Amino acid sequence: MFNDSATIVTETDSQYLKDSVMDMEAKALPLETSKETPEPIKAQVPVPENKVVTAEKQENGFVIDFGNFKAVITNLETREFKKQNPVNDLGVSYKVTSGDLTKSNLIISGVKNITVRQRYQSNLGLNANNQQLNLNNLGTYTSDWVNLNASHKNNQFIFDLKSLVSLTFKQISNATLKNAVQKELRNKRSNNKIVQEWLNSINKVKSANDKPCEIILNNVQWQLNGTDNNGKSFTKLIRIDA
Repeated sequence: MFNDSATIVTETDSQYLKDSVMDMEAKALPLETSKETPEPIKAQVPVPENKVVTAEKQENGFVIDFGNFKAVITNLETREFKKQNPVNDLGVSYKVTSGDLTKSNLIISGVKNITVRQRYQSNLGLNANNQQLNLNNLGTYTSDWVNLNASHKNNQFIFDLKSLVSLTFKQISNATLKNAVQKELRNKRSNNKIVQEWLNSINKVKSANDKPCEIILNNVQWQLNGTDNNGKSFTKLIRIDA
């Protein structure tokens, strides 16, 4: 089952091969919680690989130096889409090259107080018999902004990112899922036997959380609002593409 070479997924759709980053020129949100969703994310084209600059590494992750304070994401290696200036830029973006965000911490130092809000974007795929089918035509889901809880140690604010293990995708019906599968396989010119095998595998699926569905992290975004040790308030955005 699924041994037809046509079922092996090799992403060719340009919209999923490029690294997209958040438009960091959106207006910063105030400290109080807002129910309004920030402006939609716009894509930027990464610089050529030979001009990519790796984020500043440290032993257990990498550090983003905002000048008046620092943010560290542990157990992660990244690269930049373009040369950035965290001190002057409203937001910065990176692409994961090694590590697992769900096993990382976001650590903030150099601040008197800080509030971190998180949201993520996800896509849906199928995973059966070690074969994966990305359902690109179902689009990308954007979560709500939520506040992260912090622990405080050695003048640092530590935010655990394990909540990214439990991802959500938009509501789908079995009929919607089957239509998406047929469309993807039609684009790949899979034969009728392969199409039917995939359709059989999702026959009992009622939601994106049912196997063999797989919710895939696209990117995570953090909004940082706080006051540094000098009493200066700040708002910064960080985006990490998975």
